[in-house]
Amino acid sequence: MRNLKNVLSAVDFSESSANALKEASRIAKWNDANLTVLHVLDSDALEDLRERVELDDAEVMREAEQRLEKFITETLAGEKRAAGEVVVGHPFVEILRAVTKHAADLLVLGSRGSSGDEKKTGVVASKCVRKAPVKVLLVRQRQEGPFRKIVACVDFSETSKKAVEQAVQIALQDKASLHLMYVFQPVPPGLVDVEALAQPINPLMDEDYIPHMKQKLMECVAEYQDELSGVEVVPEIIEEFGIGHGIVDGLTKIGADLVVLGTRGRTGMKVLLMGTTAERVIHDAACSTLAIKPEGFEYQID
Repeated sequence: MRNLKNVLSAVDFSESSANALKEASRIAKWNDANLTVLHVLDSDALEDLRERVELDDAEVMREAEQRLEKFITETLAGEKRAAGEVVVGHPFVEILRAVTKHAADLLVLGSRGSSGDEKKTGVVASKCVRKAPVKVLLVRQRQEGPFRKIVACVDFSETSKKAVEQAVQIALQDKASLHLMYVFQPVPPGLVDVEALAQPINPLMDEDYIPHMKQKLMECVAEYQDELSGVEVVPEIIEEFGIGHGIVDGLTKIGADLVVLGTRGRTGMKVLLMGTTAERVIHDAACSTLAIKPEGFEYQID
């Protein structure tokens, strides 16, 4: 990812958010960008606590700021590039407000939910992917250091072109292999009388189809040919009735540690801002995820 000016990492002091902060720091260094580390004190949790014990709000804030400073120092091995910020409110709302306040180009979050299950994406992280008007990187708990196998999901839309561009940049920076994945949906059995048709309706029955689609995938990176001269680029064609399921299975077979995909949005709408394919991948993929928003995507907090 190039030309970033402001990177925002939201942390909750978990191992997952520590790894996310490390990735945010790496990316900020590539771009000589500002890095802000945000911790949100959940106002609802504080109210519940007040019913049981007496709280000094100023002291709570001081302790949170000290804990955040220590977390940043220990996670980034003493580096001073990051500025810490503690706010009180609803985590999702305050993260989106911070995106606007700091004019963030990229939001980096740990993907782990409060359940502690590494395979489950947290509620706040999921909402940020759907609604934050910025690229969102969800970092899995086990991810550390450079990415080695990067997958760009391609459906030949404008948003997937942006996903390929971002995947290329990260692959170049991390010297990773780049896999371009296209999932083909065959016609479900029994939907039509295939024998009654004059020609096959499943392109995979045509021996030229897969070579043709692989060539189309390689054309997606043609403009980066010179830059990618030392990078392994692999076109991947997958046949699966469900695109999301096909992507997740493909990521596992490849052993990917980062998938980059476009999300389908409705500008200005506050409902269903992400397609079901992206939802499936973000919730079920075992690797980190970089979600790219469509041009003109926006979301307003009430």
